[in-house]
Amino acid sequence: MSPKKLLPADAYTIGLIYVKPLEMNAITVMLDEEYERVSLAMGDKNEYVLGRIGKHNVAIVGPARGAQGKVAIADVVASIHWSFNNISIGLLVGIGGGVPHLPNQDVRLGDVVVGAPEVGPAVVQYDLGKETTTGFEVTKTLNKPPALMLRVVNAVEDKYLRQKAGDESFFTTHLRRFNEFPRLRERYRRPSALDRLFLADYRHEPGSDCNKHDKQFEIQRAGRNPADEVYIHYGTILSGDRVMKSEITRDKISGQFHNAICFEMEAAGLMDEFPCLVVRGICDYSDSHKNKDWQEYGAATAASYTRELLLNMSERIVPGLERPVDRDMEAKDNDGLTALHRAARDGDQEEVQRLLDNGANIAARDKENRAALFWAAREGHDDVVLLLLDRGANIHARVSWGSTALHEAAAEGNEEVVRVLLNRGARVTARNKFGNMALHSAARRGQMGAMRLLLERGSDIEAAGDHGFTPLHQAARDGQSAAALFLLQNGANPKSLNKDALTPSQVAVKYGHKQVMKSIEEYT
Repeated sequence: MSPKKLLPADAYTIGLIYVKPLEMNAITVMLDEEYERVSLAMGDKNEYVLGRIGKHNVAIVGPARGAQGKVAIADVVASIHWSFNNISIGLLVGIGGGVPHLPNQDVRLGDVVVGAPEVGPAVVQYDLGKETTTGFEVTKTLNKPPALMLRVVNAVEDKYLRQKAGDESFFTTHLRRFNEFPRLRERYRRPSALDRLFLADYRHEPGSDCNKHDKQFEIQRAGRNPADEVYIHYGTILSGDRVMKSEITRDKISGQFHNAICFEMEAAGLMDEFPCLVVRGICDYSDSHKNKDWQEYGAATAASYTRELLLNMSERIVPGLERPVDRDMEAKDNDGLTALHRAARDGDQEEVQRLLDNGANIAARDKENRAALFWAAREGHDDVVLLLLDRGANIHARVSWGSTALHEAAAEGNEEVVRVLLNRGARVTARNKFGNMALHSAARRGQMGAMRLLLERGSDIEAAGDHGFTPLHQAARDGQSAAALFLLQNGANPKSLNKDALTPSQVAVKYGHKQVMKSIEEYT
């Protein structure tokens, strides 16, 4: 066996995320080539399988065995950018429970559901919201997956629909890959168990065999030709903390959200942190009759669809990796700074342009894991920030303490840079290793202009960060009276408690900022 190829971490651009080991197995079967593991950053808690599908280098990652739900996925996603700075797109690939809406959405076992509806949100966390005078209002949705992935979804749909008579389906082609693995071949084959959909008011009796249930309670559906054909459905996916096992509840909740066609438990954990497309292979009908017979096959069809997506997606060249390295240009000083770092820090746009034109590595890191974009954002050079972003700099890259360029620009009060980063897709929800968002960074330094921009883009004014500090706690601890008043005027809760059960005014007293305490108490 030839040795595995070793690529730098910056060569990986797509994250494939699973929850169950059976999903991981299905995804890894789709690799054209598996690569050697790379060294990981200290803050990265994950383990990865690395490889290539088509022209794309992918990192396959999931939670620890037995962990599931949105919290487990959120922990996984939070660590990815510690080591893989150029992964900007993710696919959550695995199994889910289908919700047929006959005759329009005839979802069946083994079919694939893609969270990409033409109307409505892609993912809804249906069990998180607030009670209002008109009923329960959901507060967490993922409106659209990355536009790039939606364009590829269109391309795959077009290919699927234009399949000619006699041509082999790409599902058949990709599922055949399991035949190469003797221990997986039978497990991931389409099961012999019948695909039966029962009436919503017909509940499964514990201990009984679904195959022996009376056919009068079964919904009769038209046959498919061929019988094992896999259909692709596009619609809203419902994500929650519990396994859906009630037919009546399933139909009621689904009907409230654009006739959603799938239930699962993890996608909500990616909403804030990671631009993602959700792909689910249907293994049951989210009802009392659910069992595990179709789980492996559902994982296999979801993985097969994912492979087809990547085969139809154009390669994106990672800046700095497509050319031979100029050793002089990449030379580092005692702080690990390259010529590009220094030019970006100094705001020398012409020199940055020249270095990039001559092959400088835009992803190069200094000793604190800072790229050129971070330095330009820190020093307030919005023109250099724009140039670096136009040339492919990773806007989500993290430094050794987990902060992004947005954190730093907000902390420094560089409002124009904050505006540029937000317009280019920087996430206000990104947290550093201490759990703080950019709003915390701005509050700590009293940067009200940056705070205003972040709040306008949806930053959570009550988000708890380090030691349970909200941005108001942060302003109080650091003696920022004006910032504290600004936050109060924008709805911050003066009674919120940190992990020590202290209010912001009590924190102000603890750290010797009586004027801040006075400002808070006078306002309230």
